[in-house]
Amino acid sequence: MRDGRDARFSYWYLGLDLGQMNDYTALAVAEEPVWIGDPAGTINETALWPAGRRGWVSATELLPVQVEHFRARTYAGHRPHRPPLYLRHLERLRHVSYSVIVQQVADLLKTPPLVGGSYVLLVDSTGVGRAVFDQLAQLDLGPTGITITGGTATHATPDGGWNVPKRDLITSTQIMLQDGRLRIAGGLEHAATLTKELADYRVKISATGHDSYEARSGQHDDLVLAASLVCWWRDFYWRHYDHEAERTKQPREVYS
Repeated sequence: MRDGRDARFSYWYLGLDLGQMNDYTALAVAEEPVWIGDPAGTINETALWPAGRRGWVSATELLPVQVEHFRARTYAGHRPHRPPLYLRHLERLRHVSYSVIVQQVADLLKTPPLVGGSYVLLVDSTGVGRAVFDQLAQLDLGPTGITITGGTATHATPDGGWNVPKRDLITSTQIMLQDGRLRIAGGLEHAATLTKELADYRVKISATGHDSYEARSGQHDDLVLAASLVCWWRDFYWRHYDHEAERTKQPREVYS
């Protein structure tokens, strides 16, 4: 992370897919909920358990002291593997300058529940996205750059970002949705559009056997890519860049 944030203890994830000036730019915000199991331990500890609430619970529904307590339990291993993600916000912009987009992201990060919270800001730094990434970094918002490639392996970059095959981004999101781990709030304005974009995605196999992933002709994929940045990061980071790697400062080089 460019500003020293520890992504192991983040539970808000923002994916920003940048389009050309006449294309859509999309922003997806997802929350990793808190796991609340059966009470255990001392009377003082069990008093923190909310009445009637078990399983995955949004941190916005808990008191700050409860969030702190259950997050501590989470990272001590007291939760199921492969937690869900709650997609809380979807936004798409068009015919808006990149400087306005940067300011809108900065403003969003100043509002509850993101302000003062632990978040990861994932930015599509492919093509025009690099300039936006640099502006976000100058504002000390700690973005992580994701360059979308047509390759077959994920590579860490010297500046702390990642080169990620497009197929990995898309398939991670499709699998998470099919498994019920990506939970899209029905009231979101673009929820139906995102679901349709995912369904419209197609795999094309070239004469040389190379596969590519793209939306149907004439369709947009900005919402898919914004959500996919979040879904891919959440699963990939926890599989490959774990506590031990951080503790020993092992290099992040290539994962296939």
